[in-house]
Amino acid sequence: MKSLLVTVESQAYHKSCFKCSHGGCPITPSNYAALEGILYCKHHFSQLFKEKGSYNHLIKSASIKRAAASVPES
Repeated sequence: MKSLLVTVESQAYHKSCFKCSHGGCPITPSNYAALEGILYCKHHFSQLFKEKGSYNHLIKSASIKRAAASVPES
């Protein structure tokens, strides 16, 4: 039976949820990058670095995404 989960960095993801947070493209354990717990495909991770020359904006964005994800819906 095929596993429906992908585990990376001690986190388990549904295969359908394991995608780039920037472009939504599918990623695999061999072609992803993570920063502050946010997943990116290697292409977009590199592209976002080249646009700004650092990862500072990604760290800020990751903090906002984590905060939004932890707010329960009412």
